[in-house]
Amino acid sequence: MDTNGSIKASGIKGSSFRPTQIEPALLATAKQFLENFQFDTRVRQMLHEDKLEQSVGKHKYYIMKGHPIVFLHSRFQYGFALRMRLHASLYQKQALLIGTLDTVFATFRLEDVWFLNGTSYYTEPYSKRYEALQTFFSTMFVQDKHLSGFNVELAKLAPLSDLRKIVDSKEFNSVDFVPEHGGRRRWHLPLAFTQQQKKIADAPFNAKGPEKTLVEAASIPVPTAITKVEIKPTIPDTKFTEAIARKIVGMPDTYSLQSKTNLDLGRGAVQTSGLSMLLRSEFTSKKRESVGVSIQWYEEFQRYKITGILEN
Repeated sequence: MDTNGSIKASGIKGSSFRPTQIEPALLATAKQFLENFQFDTRVRQMLHEDKLEQSVGKHKYYIMKGHPIVFLHSRFQYGFALRMRLHASLYQKQALLIGTLDTVFATFRLEDVWFLNGTSYYTEPYSKRYEALQTFFSTMFVQDKHLSGFNVELAKLAPLSDLRKIVDSKEFNSVDFVPEHGGRRRWHLPLAFTQQQKKIADAPFNAKGPEKTLVEAASIPVPTAITKVEIKPTIPDTKFTEAIARKIVGMPDTYSLQSKTNLDLGRGAVQTSGLSMLLRSEFTSKKRESVGVSIQWYEEFQRYKITGILEN
């Protein structure tokens, strides 16, 4: 952080991302946290008949009360501490999500949720787990690459009927098949690799290339196509420069924004400590329910950021 308290200045420059490795004591705590759930810790296994017992490493994303956010390899070989803007309630009731961290392209892809806000989703159908993941992404998380050093996105789903198209496109290195029934491992199918591609794909936290996640439909054994799900932010036709900010309980430095004509502008984040203190003072010391603010459209994240406080 620079002398002006800019969070933006503390972000990681460039497209690559170097996570901070956690200490052995926190790694042990994360392992114990997982063991308390008492279910199969493996996320997926190879689809080949001769390798059905072979597990494929996947990664888990933990939120534990009183500890940093932890990203842990499913074989417990290593873990990293992450910085993210999250709703405060997540630290009270804990969470366990599944995702893949690509450090080369600075992208964290969320794929599944096993435990969230005190509720276990492990035995729920994948369609319900994905809905919970969408809720987390849209209401409990705020994208802030300057704080975290990476972009967060949801895994994009495709129906089984698209498998031939995906293989023929030669765009993906592997495919995951996710059973609709809960409590089951997903199946991992590597596509045709050259030796060099295989060497890259096997290296931990290297450029694995894109993967595709396929969801097995509830109708078994005859699959039914599942609609591809994507969350796309609404991009306003008119870019506003002023708005009315209201507090969001549990999410400091993130505010709900409305235009002066009551048009919902989504959420806006404060990115300097000085402005953060001034804005908090407006709500606490002066006991105001809303504050007029100046805003700027943030093209990179398709949302507004708060840049100042308007005079009354």
